[in-house]
Formats: sequence, structure tokens, C-alpha cells
Amino acid sequence: PQVGGATVTQVTVTQSAPGQAAQAPAADLGRPGVGQAQVGGAPEPEELSRIEAVFNLDPIRQFTVPMGTEQIAFQRRAAQEQQQQQQQQQASQQQPRQSQFNEQQPNQQRLELQQQPGVQPPPQQQQSSDRGQQISEPPYQPPAMLGPYGAPLRQYGYAMFASNVSTFAPVDDIPVGPDYVMGPGDDLTINVWGAVDSTLVKTVDRNGRIVLPKVGDLRIWGLTFAQADRLIREQLSRYFRGFQTSVTMGRLRTVSVHVVGEVCQPGAYTLSALSTVTNALFSAGGPTKLGTLRDVRLIRGTSQVAKLDLYDFLQRGDRTRDFRLESGDTIFVPTIGDVVAVAGEVKRPAIYEVQSTTRLSDVVELAGGVTPTSYLRRVQVVRSLPSAERVTLDVDLTGYYLKGDEKDNPPVNAGDLVLILASRSGAPSVRRSVVRRRPDLSMEVVAVNLKKAWTGEPEQDLLLKPLDEVMVRTELKPARSITLTGQVVRPGVYTIAEGERLSSVLARAGGFTERASLKAAVFTRASLRKVEQEQLDAFVKAQEQRILSTASTAVVGADREEVASQQAAIQARREMLKLLASKVAVGRMVVHLDAPDKLQGTDKDVVLIEGDTLDVPEPAQSVLVLGAVRNATSVQFKPGAGVDYYINRVGGFSKEADKKEAYIAKADGSAMASFTNVRDVEPGDSIIVPAKAEEKTRWLPTFSSVAQIIGSTLLGLAALTALGL
Repeated sequence: PQVGGATVTQVTVTQSAPGQAAQAPAADLGRPGVGQAQVGGAPEPEELSRIEAVFNLDPIRQFTVPMGTEQIAFQRRAAQEQQQQQQQQQASQQQPRQSQFNEQQPNQQRLELQQQPGVQPPPQQQQSSDRGQQISEPPYQPPAMLGPYGAPLRQYGYAMFASNVSTFAPVDDIPVGPDYVMGPGDDLTINVWGAVDSTLVKTVDRNGRIVLPKVGDLRIWGLTFAQADRLIREQLSRYFRGFQTSVTMGRLRTVSVHVVGEVCQPGAYTLSALSTVTNALFSAGGPTKLGTLRDVRLIRGTSQVAKLDLYDFLQRGDRTRDFRLESGDTIFVPTIGDVVAVAGEVKRPAIYEVQSTTRLSDVVELAGGVTPTSYLRRVQVVRSLPSAERVTLDVDLTGYYLKGDEKDNPPVNAGDLVLILASRSGAPSVRRSVVRRRPDLSMEVVAVNLKKAWTGEPEQDLLLKPLDEVMVRTELKPARSITLTGQVVRPGVYTIAEGERLSSVLARAGGFTERASLKAAVFTRASLRKVEQEQLDAFVKAQEQRILSTASTAVVGADREEVASQQAAIQARREMLKLLASKVAVGRMVVHLDAPDKLQGTDKDVVLIEGDTLDVPEPAQSVLVLGAVRNATSVQFKPGAGVDYYINRVGGFSKEADKKEAYIAKADGSAMASFTNVRDVEPGDSIIVPAKAEEKTRWLPTFSSVAQIIGSTLLGLAALTALGL
């Protein structure tokens, strides 16, 4: 129903759904190019015309546009881009940490300087612990515009003139039609054969005449080509008998026209005689976005010959009003008339120029009609009032299309925004509250039942007041999905319900193929990957601080050998941390798979969440042996063979091998230690033998200290003997 005379003054409407367009200040539309450049893909103010900026940069109109299916997809894509930027920032934060490990080892003189009191460590060491604490600002998110996928809503028809001008230049080497009008500068080729053989090439002079032998001069200016052909045949037949004649056009004349008004390059243009009004407009770069497309005027002499509506050509291909030009013609493009924007579920969302008698259904027809998902029972018209206020009219267009009721097809005004929403099978549960200021400037929150307000209950449909803030919260949640890859019958991305388990999705995917290796399946979870990465970063950071504190600790009385040994130990720890910092968290979770019908109902049937992935590889044919062995490599799997077989195949243990700490990493991600009596080694397993971590004793400093103690003791005994004690 229409709200006659109802206005909304200074009402702020916000919606807490993810990705809703945020309020942005409108640019100064009085001066082109005013405004700071945006980042993150937002169009700069100079990229929008004044009319486009009025609709796209108006915060009230931005809040009016709800989150349809296209905008939800746009927001998902923006969220993915933001997540990628965050991952890049994390990688950039890890890179300085790794570069710190690559610094040269400080020499002995630098260590001695650190041991001296009052000497501060280098600034790089003071700042190294703070590198991981830098908080990066979130990337700028531009406000969503009114067009599809949050793009700006553009003026219709002007993109046609954005191509190269030479593409639309008229060709002058094609046969002319019988309606071509002759004029000064045209060439006629007259071929005569039979009793008389001759070829004559005649040019129409400035008086519009040509001269033929024995016939004299003929005035053909203003005649069509068909009329000129008939006249030449008739005049030649008066003097010759038994001949045939063929009249063709040679070089065509040029015409000089003026293109003025709101065009990109106004001025005088010399064109072919075959040129029309549209050819002249293309030569001038087309109308600007402040020029009209529906009232292009052709002026010949002192009178207006024709008026061209380019919408007829753009939408229906009608060129009946596209007249050919003559020398001295003037093409005038006035300023644009009234405009109306159409957004939402239409085939061509854009800003259209309308006439004074245009109605709502006409605007929908200009936009190409509605889409199959449009909801015509509630078409919203956001109207701007002269007082800078906004009023929204709700129109039921089904009454016009089904019953022909004209009251459901109101006329549109200049500056209207027509919004056609998408139909939904069921309205989502929403909660709405109105934050209202009392006369004493205190806040009052009024809860409203939105469903009852839609049904028309007056106590729930509150009348908004100035400075009210309407808060709408939706319970719609984005769809959750997981990814199945590898040896699955139908791999791909699957949407999951809340609480759905792995067996249900595997059943929908058709189960596993015959080549699937269930024990080697890799199940990863995004939340686990995040926790693992945070723990890894925290561990690396703590170890960095320990290394820095160890390097700056003074060793009083340390000799050169002990200093070198300390440096070697610190360097070894740095290399180990460097290798650890380069690791990327996977977020793998050990799962035990089986056929979907057997997995269902067991404790191994995990509950899926957003971002889970399952990769089922083909069966492996080898066993990997790593660590302190003579030749770390993969060995072909042999049924029934034990650990000793694979250790011997790679050359046996090395000298530094710690045989007691060796373990087997199973293909499903689990580990098995103390496998002395274990003979069950499966394809895809990894046998890992760590190296011994023995503490090396520095014998020379120890012997020196013992010798000093013994020497001091003997000196004391000698002194006591000398004193007779």
C-alpha cells in the first residue's frame, strides 16, 4: 500500500547481517573529482558521473537495498579475499623471524661488549621480540553499491559510445540504394554500349548539374539515385537508338555537419554522404552522461527536421528515425531529462532516462523485465522529497499485471529508486528493536514483532520519529560446506546441515571407489589448523627470547674455547628454530574410515563443521624410512616384512641413531612406539629413527679446574708444614 504524505526524517536503519553496506559520506557532487581515492576495489568519485554518484553514494539508498542472493555471493567473495590477505600477512610476519636466524653469528669481540656493564644490546635485538606483536589494521571494505554483486549502478546506453571511433565510421565503398539523394561532389559512371560505345565519368558540380554529349546539362541535385538514372536514360534515348545504358555511383561526396550540445567532442565534422545521425554522434565521442539519449535533435537550416530517441535503437533496433545527413546539418544534444534507477531482481539494473508520462511498469520494461525470482507483491519505490527527506512506497505490481488495475501502476518521479526484491519460500525469523531518544536525551529501546507488523497490527507497526534508530537482526546463517577429494565416487564441495556427520556426506557422494586407501585418508579441519599455527608461533617466539637472553648472558672468565662452544650451541638452536618456523600447520585429525553404512552410528563417525576437507588417496606401494639411517629413502612394500627388513634395506642404523626412540608413523596419522616385537608394517607407513641427543663433556676445561684445585691444596699444605703446624 502507498503511504501518502508520510515522510521519514533522520532515521538510521542498520542491519546486523554479515557484509551489509556501511554508511559512507556522500561526495561533493557540485565539483567533479572531489573525494579521496578509495582502496580495495571501490570506485573513485571521478569514475562515477554526477547522476551515478547521486544514487550510489547516497547512504539512505544503500541501507534500503537488502542482502539479496547476488550481494550474499559478493560478500562471500569479499570474505574469502580478506582471509587470503590475512594469510599473506601471517606469512610476511614469519619471514622477518626467519631472516633473523640468517644473521651472522656475533664474533668474540661483540660478546665481550655485551659482557661489559652499561653497554646496551643492538637495537635489532631489542625490536626483534616486538615484531610478532605488530597488529595489522583490517583491510578497507568499500561500501556495497546498488548494482549486481555490489558494483556501481551505471547509466544505461552510454557504454555503446566507449569503443574506438573508427569502428563506427561509415564505409563508402558499398552500393548506394535507390533512395540515395544526389548532391554536388558525387561521381556518376555512365556506360553506353551497342550502337554507341562510351564510358563517361561525370561529377555533379556546385550547381547540381552534369553535362552529357549532345544532351547538354542535366540538373540532378536533390534527385534520388533511381530518379537520376531514369532521367539520364530518357535524355540519351532522345538522341541515340539501339544502345543500352548502365549508371553507377563512383566516388561519393562528403558532407560537413556540426555536432553540439552535451557531447564529448563538440565541433564541425566532415563525413561521408552515407552518414546518419548516429554516425555523427560516434564521431563526436557520443553524448556525455549529462546529455540526453532520448531527445537528439537534427536541425536543417532554421527548422528541426527530426528527433531521435536512441532507446528505440538500443532496445528494439529501430533506426527509422536515423536520417541521413546533408551538408550544413546541425545535431544538437540537450541535457539529460528525468532519470530513474532500477535495482534488484531485473534483467538490466541501471539508471534510465524517462519521460514525464512514464509509469512503474514502463520502467520495469526498460530494465528488460523481471527475473524468475522477483517478488512483485512488494515493489519498493524510494522517493526523494524537495526537503532532502526520503519516503518509501510499497507497490503491489501483481494487481496491474493480473487485473490491469492502474492504481497499482503509479507514475514515477525524477530521482526515484525502484527496488524489486527476490522472492523467498519462507520469511526468516527476525528481531527488530527501535532505539528512541526521550526528551531528556535518555535512550529507550522498544521491541517490535516484525511478523505482526507485516500483518498490519497498529501496536507493532510503530510510527518512526526523528533520530530513531531501527536495529534489525536476522537469524539467517550462511551455508556450511566441506570438500571431498580423491578416491570418492562423486568428489566435490558439499553443503552440510548443522550437526551432520561424515557418513551422511559420504553416502551422498556415493561412497569410496575400489582404488580408495581408507587408512591413508587425510582429514583436515580449519579450526585445528588455526590452533596449531598459534601454538607453533607462540613456541617459536618463546624460544627466540630464550636464545636472545642466552646470547646476552655474560660468562665471566670464559676462555676462547668456551666462547666458541657457546656460539656453536646458539647457532644450532637457531638453525633448529629456523626449520621449525618454516613449517606450516596442517590441522590434520586422525579418523578411522569405513563404508558409509558401517561408519554410521559408531563413535568414529565425526560431526562435520565448516571448512573440513577429506582427501582419500590411492593405495601406497612403499614404506618410507627417515632419520638416523645410512640412506633415508622409500622401500617397496613387502607383505609380512617387519621393521628390521626395511632398516636393513636402507643400510642399517647410523652411529648417532637412538634405536630405543624409533617409532612408526602410520598412514592415518597416528604413531606407534616400542615396536620391537611389532611385525605389522603397512603400505604408506613411515619408520622414523631419531638421533641421539648426548651431552658432550668438555674435558680440557674440567682437567684445568681440577689441576687448579689440587695445586691450591698442595700450596696450603706446604705452608702449614713450613709453619710447623
